[in-house]
Amino acid sequence: MTDPSIDPLLAQLAATGLPPAELRNCSPEDLAAAYRRLGPENRVRHHLLAALAEGDAAALAQFAELIATDPPRRTEEVLPAFAPLFRRRDLDEKALFPRLLEGLEAPVVAAAILDLANHLTRRGGLAAHPAAERTAALAGLLSAVTQRLAMLQEQAANDAAKPAETTPAAREEAARQVSDSTALCVALCDALALIGDRSVAGKIRPVLDLAHRRLRTEAAWALARLRADEGEDDEGVDALVQLTAEPIARLRAIHYLEELGLSDRIPAEQATPLARAEAELGCWLAEPAQFGFPPQRLELVDQRRLYWPGYDEPQECFLLRYVYPLRQAEVTGIGLAGPATFAVRCDLEDMGPEDILALYAGSQVEHGEIGLEHGDEIPTATRRRAEGDLTAAAGNDYEKLELVAVGRFFDDRFPVAAALRGGRPGTAIVEEGRPHWYSAGNDRRPLGPTEAWWLHIGRKLLRTFNAEGEGSP
Repeated sequence: MTDPSIDPLLAQLAATGLPPAELRNCSPEDLAAAYRRLGPENRVRHHLLAALAEGDAAALAQFAELIATDPPRRTEEVLPAFAPLFRRRDLDEKALFPRLLEGLEAPVVAAAILDLANHLTRRGGLAAHPAAERTAALAGLLSAVTQRLAMLQEQAANDAAKPAETTPAAREEAARQVSDSTALCVALCDALALIGDRSVAGKIRPVLDLAHRRLRTEAAWALARLRADEGEDDEGVDALVQLTAEPIARLRAIHYLEELGLSDRIPAEQATPLARAEAELGCWLAEPAQFGFPPQRLELVDQRRLYWPGYDEPQECFLLRYVYPLRQAEVTGIGLAGPATFAVRCDLEDMGPEDILALYAGSQVEHGEIGLEHGDEIPTATRRRAEGDLTAAAGNDYEKLELVAVGRFFDDRFPVAAALRGGRPGTAIVEEGRPHWYSAGNDRRPLGPTEAWWLHIGRKLLRTFNAEGEGSP
C-alpha cells in the first residue's frame, strides 16, 4: 500500500509542475506505485521517474522497470526523466541494465535508452556495451528507421511542391516524426559503432543516402570506426572528408576524423578560422529555436581582430551574411561568429561592419552594472528623471517620444525611448543631455529599442577596449 504522505507531494507536483524536494525521501516502491496510479495521460508524472533516477540501486531498478513496462508517452517528458542518469558519476549500471533495454520497443524512449548506454560505454568502466548482445536487433531497427526517414524525406519534398495541400497540423506532425526518427537513427549508429561488430556495416550504409547531413555524418563515423583498426580509407572516412565541406556538418566531421587519428585527411581549407566560423554560425542558425535548418550559403562580410567584452585577449571576429531562399522571398541576415555565435532578426544590411560588430558586442555583455530596466523595474524617481531628460533633449526634432526603458551603464542612467524623427520610427537614447538616434530601418525587420541599446553600449565598449587603428569602431 502506498504511503499516504506522498499524496500531498503529488498534489504539489500537479499544482506547480515542479517536483517537490521531498520526493527524494519517498521509497522507490511508493514512487513507482504513484507513477502507475497517475496514469499515462498525466503531464507531470515523469518527475517521479527523475526522482527514481537520482536514487540508489533499488530506485534505479524501479526506474528501469517502469521504462520497460510503462514508459512516458510524450517526447518532451523523456529528457527530464533521464537527465539525472547522465549527470551521475556513481551510477550503478547493473541496476539499470539489461532490464532498461526492454524499453527499446517503445519509440519515444528508445533513443534515450541507447544514448545512455552509449554514454556509459564512452565513459568507461563497462566490460562491453550494454546492448552488445542485441546487435542483430539494433541493426534491424536501424534498417526500419532508415526506411521510415527515406519515406518522410520523400513526403517532405512532395509537401514542399504542394504547400496548399498540407495543413499546419500535418506539417507539425511530420516534423515531430522526423525529429524522433533522427534521434533514434543517431543513437543506433553510435551504438553499433561502439559495439564494434563489422557485420552490421551493410545496415549502416543506406543512412549515407539520406539528405539529413547529421545522419550522414553519424553513419560515416560509424562505418569509419568499424574499419579503423584496419587503417583503411573506406567509404566512411571518404564521406567524413566530403562532409567537412558542409558548414552544418563540418565541426562534427572534423572532430570524428581527429578522433579516428586521421587529422591528415582534413582538407586544409576546411580547417581555417573562417571555415570554423561558417560552421559555428550555420549550426546555430539550424537550431530549432532559429530557422530549424541550415542556410543555403554563407558569405564573409567582415573579419577583424578585436578586444571583446568578456575576453582578456583579442578575438578574431567574423561577420557572415546568411541566405535562405524561402518560398515567398529570399531572407538574408548578418550574423556573428568568433567570440560568440549569434544573429539578430532585425535587418542589418544598411549598417557598416563597425556598427554591426558594436551591436553584437553590446548583446554579449554580462555585467550587473550594465543592462536595461523596463516597466515596473524602473524606480519611480528614475522614471521621472528619465522623462524629464527626454523632454529637455528632444527639441523639435522628435515626435511621439515614449519612454520604453532606462539603460544602466555603471553609474549612468540613459532614457531609451521609441520615437519618430522625420516621420520615420526609431529609438532615441539620451546621454549627457544629447539624444542619439537609431533608425528602425526595415519595416518588416526593424531595429528595436533593445538592439539600439546594444549598439549604443557596444560602441562605447569597443572604443574603450580597442586602441585607435586596431580595428576599433
